[in-house]
Amino acid sequence: MFDVDKKNEEECKKIFQIKDFVGDLCNAMASNIRSSVASVDFDFFHKNYARLIRKTIFGENSEGKINDAIIFSKNNLKVTNVDI
Repeated sequence: MFDVDKKNEEECKKIFQIKDFVGDLCNAMASNIRSSVASVDFDFFHKNYARLIRKTIFGENSEGKINDAIIFSKNNLKVTNVDI
């Protein structure tokens, strides 16, 4: 979903700034995931892959809790869940 203020025309225009927003999103997330996975050993990845991937995508707060969503600032696309 797109997280925009419908009364703000400039924010609404951001939705259309990226031609292939799904492809752009997938490329960005895949790149971050590859980088994160490459930084850990196989045993750690095998035991913690779901948390590692969610942490990589959504980030975490100062208490170590994984955030509920991520918003891509280019077009205000809000991702709230991923299938792993």
